Amino acid sequence: MASHGVNGLTNAQLASIYKCQTTDWSQLGGTSGTIQPLIPQPGSGTRGFFEQQLLITDADLGSCVTTVQDEVATPIATNANAIAPFSKPKSVFPVNLSSQIKLNTTGFAGFRSLYLVSRDAGGATIPAYLQPFVGDGTGVNGWVCDFTAQNEVIREGFGLLPGHTSDLCGFAI
Repeated sequence: MASHGVNGLTNAQLASIYKCQTTDWSQLGGTSGTIQPLIPQPGSGTRGFFEQQLLITDADLGSCVTTVQDEVATPIATNANAIAPFSKPKSVFPVNLSSQIKLNTTGFAGFRSLYLVSRDAGGATIPAYLQPFVGDGTGVNGWVCDFTAQNEVIREGFGLLPGHTSDLCGFAI
């Protein structure tokens, strides 16, 4: 289904959409159609990050905004007027959704850090079979801390933690 939406929406334009101040795609240079903004459920990290980037809160969301399940393509793909925050990594993994949803590739872009967290099993060491991937927890790094992994993380649309290679990556914190 073709989208009535436009590419290159800015943070200010998106905030106006989610406040229900801009209500038709033609106001933004798109095909006429009532904008139907969708937002992930309360507590969603995507929702919180999106609102933070737009400098809005739940209280700012207008009555035209509909809550949907976080990063499920169907509500967007089946509605030419729908718009929703959707992370780039979720759009390509595990299934490439580019034939179902249209990503805003210019204008707004937010970058979230990728955290790899494992549970501390009461002071136990990291199992030997995981050490090539995550390291041993004492600074002997596994794959996730090398440049190959860093490039993959960036390619998939995530950001890296500031100073992570020397300060955080490979250490139990």
